[in-house]
Parts: sequence; structure tokens; C-alpha cells
Amino acid sequence: MKKILIISLLLTTTLAFGQQGSFQLGLTLAEDNISGSRFITAHGNANGYVIERSEYNYSIGFSANYGLSEKLSVLSGINYSNKDVKGAYSCASCFYPADIIIITNYVVAPTLQKQRYLGYALASSLATVVVPSLQKQRYLGIPMAVQFSPLATRLQPTVSAGVVNNILLQNDFESQKGYFLEGQIGFGLNYNISQKLNLGLNYNFRSAFTAIYKEPEGGYAFNDSNKLETNSYSFNLSYKLK
Repeated sequence: MKKILIISLLLTTTLAFGQQGSFQLGLTLAEDNISGSRFITAHGNANGYVIERSEYNYSIGFSANYGLSEKLSVLSGINYSNKDVKGAYSCASCFYPADIIIITNYVVAPTLQKQRYLGYALASSLATVVVPSLQKQRYLGIPMAVQFSPLATRLQPTVSAGVVNNILLQNDFESQKGYFLEGQIGFGLNYNISQKLNLGLNYNFRSAFTAIYKEPEGGYAFNDSNKLETNSYSFNLSYKLK
């Protein structure tokens, strides 16, 4: 992780102070549609967290574009990334009392279950229903990519490929790792509003190369920790400095 971050910082510094080529700084806003593990084990058995990926995820930050030639450029930047999910603790081996209780960040609420026999109510019992709650997962993202623009026109289609370094800022999961790496490939359209101002619309597909969650002691049976995938749609407004 340290080597990747050092290389990223060195490349970013080189882009910022390079003497050749064009250099652009911009603002980026992206909507991130994330798919991945639906169950995260907590103790190496059937107990764990049921995941609902129904939250609105996004990234916002600054972008940098250094032109190596008329058609080839290097992309970088820094983004604040929201990867929140809804999660609920599922414990196959737990016994919950009738009162509402809290397990870490997961609320377990009792519901009345009536039992009937031959049309008569013989007894009633309490069963537990796990209520999903918001689980915050916030990251600092540092992308590094190469972009190719085949046409030197005012409206430019682009193709890019690279990696994204994700550094954990905040999480509500005990098993979250502090860093993971994603591969990225993207397509977009850039429009030169003027000689200095550029508007970009992009689609990026990202897939995690490294594990996102720690493996619990005793192994895991349900956790696909490397399967996080993101379909990202972004808007970028940049200004050409030189």
C-alpha cells in the first residue's frame, strides 16, 4: 500500500510541475452504482451482516489532466467517496430477549407471532426481526489512469484505463480493511467550451483487485470480499492552466 501511494504522489507531483505538455485542473462529481457482497461473515460461521446496497453513493473531488501529446494524457486527482450501505446483523446461533436490543449498529426489534390450533389462540410468542440501518463507508480515492483521445476536435471521445487507490476514512463495519485497490476502464466525451474551459461526461467501470473486508478467524463461507464492482457516471469541469 505504501509503495502504491508513494508512486501515486510522485506521479501527481510530476504532473503538477512538469515543463512539457498541457495541464488542466477540474472539479468532478460522480454517481456510483455499487454491487458486491450481500453477506459479510463476522465470526467465521453463519453469523454476519446482511447487506442492502440501496443507498445513494457518490464521489466528489478534484481532477488533474496532464497532456503528454495531442492525443495522450495522464489523469489523476483526489476524491471523497461515499460507499454507504444498509446492513443488519444476522445471528443464527443467538437468542434475543423480548425487549429491543442493540448489537453494535444493528437494531433487533421483537414482533408478536400468534400460534393457532383449530381456530383457537393457544399461545403467542415473540420472534425477532432484524432492522437494517445505515452503515457508513467513506473513502479517499486517488485515481491514476492513462487517457487516449483519437480525435483532435472540439468534441473529443476518450478511452481511459488505470487504477484507483481507496483509503478508508470512516466505517461502521468491524471487518473493514483500511485500503483497497480497484482497476478502472472508462469512456467519455470532452467538449472544449473555450480555449481554457472543458466539459466532460464519463462512464467508468471499476472492479476491486484487493480484499475490502478482513477474513475472520476460522475462515469464511459466505463472504465474497473481492467482488465489489462499480458503474460510475461522472461530470467534470476543468480549466486549462497551460
